[in-house]
Amino acid sequence: MAKTPAILGVHLLHQGKAVRVGTLTRSAAGETAFIVEEAYLRDTGRPILSLSWLEPASEQGTMERLAYRGDKIGILGTLPPWFAGLLPEGALHDLVLHEMGAGDHDQFDLLTRLGADLPGAVLITPETETPTSAGPLRLEQVAGFDTPKTNLAQRSLRPTTLRSCAMTPSAKSRPASTTDNPALTAGWFIETFPASSRSRIDCATSSFESWHCAKAPTQTHIHLATRLL
Repeated sequence: MAKTPAILGVHLLHQGKAVRVGTLTRSAAGETAFIVEEAYLRDTGRPILSLSWLEPASEQGTMERLAYRGDKIGILGTLPPWFAGLLPEGALHDLVLHEMGAGDHDQFDLLTRLGADLPGAVLITPETETPTSAGPLRLEQVAGFDTPKTNLAQRSLRPTTLRSCAMTPSAKSRPASTTDNPALTAGWFIETFPASSRSRIDCATSSFESWHCAKAPTQTHIHLATRLL
């Protein structure tokens, strides 16, 4: 299915202002590309967007990494890898899709929708008419830009914490029920992890409310109930 071509501005919130880093585009074929802003590229005092594009001992090396196109493109509705890594997974991903409603949503749509609710200091702003595939949007002023704010704005982007602790669910998240634990009500989700992940679960749950289910841990898996804050 053809996509609506669109352009997003990519900014970093730095010292009280939004620094323009570049643009992220999507074609009608679903191809995406990140192009670094020339002014950002040539600014030796630029805020760091990604350590993977930084060469501390060489400013020329950093500029070459930022300008290199090979790791800044995506096809078939996917984002370049660094931007895909900003998107939520698991329970929060499911909640965002539910908020978007029915439709043919791709990663570009999710990024568009979460423009002001992304990890770290990244701010994404629409620079063309927002595609309907991103769902109904609520725009708010952030750092001088009209940018999407979701109903999930105050909730922790938990997957970023989980990824930093090498946490990968071994099964798709599902809504919790009172059969998991009588205390679990609407808004809780169950994710299943290998039992070997226990120590990493303990380090990852500081940014969201969690509950080890009454049926867990089993010998091989831990069932973790989570509710986004």
